[in-house]
Amino acid sequence: MRGALGISSRQLAQIIGVDMSAVIRLEERESNGKVTLEMLNRAAKAMSCKLIYAIVPLDEHDSLESIVDSRSKKAANDLLQKVEHSMRLEDQGSPDSKSELDKLAQSLKEKMDPRIWGVAKPKKKRNNTA
Repeated sequence: MRGALGISSRQLAQIIGVDMSAVIRLEERESNGKVTLEMLNRAAKAMSCKLIYAIVPLDEHDSLESIVDSRSKKAANDLLQKVEHSMRLEDQGSPDSKSELDKLAQSLKEKMDPRIWGVAKPKKKRNNTA
């Protein structure tokens, strides 16, 4: 942004009230992903700009729902593979994978089950009263 506005490192340093080496370090840290939001915000304001910080879905996902759908299907698939393995060991055959996968994925999604994110469901505490 500094370059696009035609502001030199020295000029930006004067506007912010730091020495030029601080602006150079800021730009190095920014390119390395180590800059603080506070310092970026100060630089943005000094250039009559605003800092916008956002977390957005990766390119393979067009929405947050797409992420949850994908994670739900993966979690459902992982769970069903464990069930199928146990059933084969017990010589019980295997369930209709596609419909079971879809049902389980939908259920996980509706409940926002923590297993979607690879986290075990919390165990319920027992009420141990005598």
